[in-house]
Amino acid sequence: MENKNTEKIKKGRFTYLINRDNGTAWIANGSTGRKKKYTLPRSVLLDGREYVCESVEIGAFCGNRKIQHLIIPDTYKYIDEDCFKWCSNLKSVHIGKGLEYYFKWTFGGCPRLKRVTIDSSNRFIKVSSDGNLVMTKDGKKVLAVIDSRSPKSLSVPEGVENIAEGGISCCDSLSSISLPSTLREIGPNGISWLPNLRSLEIPESVTTMGIQAISFNEKLEELTLPHALKGFDNSLLEGNISLRKVICKNPALIR
Repeated sequence: MENKNTEKIKKGRFTYLINRDNGTAWIANGSTGRKKKYTLPRSVLLDGREYVCESVEIGAFCGNRKIQHLIIPDTYKYIDEDCFKWCSNLKSVHIGKGLEYYFKWTFGGCPRLKRVTIDSSNRFIKVSSDGNLVMTKDGKKVLAVIDSRSPKSLSVPEGVENIAEGGISCCDSLSSISLPSTLREIGPNGISWLPNLRSLEIPESVTTMGIQAISFNEKLEELTLPHALKGFDNSLLEGNISLRKVICKNPALIR
């Protein structure tokens, strides 16, 4: 996110990108020290001026092994992908009311992450009623499965129309998925890297599937594709080495 209006400044444990025009600060990288419970800074004081922290840049805290509980204050609007990737002891995350989006890859490779909570007044994202999914506030898009919660079965609620890139992925114990009749689109790698998934039926409502939408599910044996699907890319099923049966209800896709 660095641009001509930003200036990189190091203070304390962090390097910030400062925008002097609008008084905001982005964390480029830094260390949380030895603290197990950590709240990201709400602001930073530089040259007598307070800058509001509203973003964390890509990979800023990747590989942090100390932090166990993370609090993201209300001031933050954006947390980039890989920011907290491979934080092997991270157990819980609380997100304030300002964060506008949640990336699957932000907390990828955090095997102990058991709980994500989001301020109820957040206008952009929420946690599903069963606590398994992070979704857009309107309930129409699945953004991520909360990693270590990955249950043996997952029921995506009715009303969901879109599964985001990587939305249901990297869930080691997940063996069955129930998808809603309202689903329209599955994004790239939307249902992928599920080592114990054995069968999957895509609802008749789905018309669009992204690159590698159902990929690298090494035990997937049976798959049903809907008549409404508009296209079939060769990458769609990449890495499904156990696939034995594919039912494609649209004959035009297999000509």
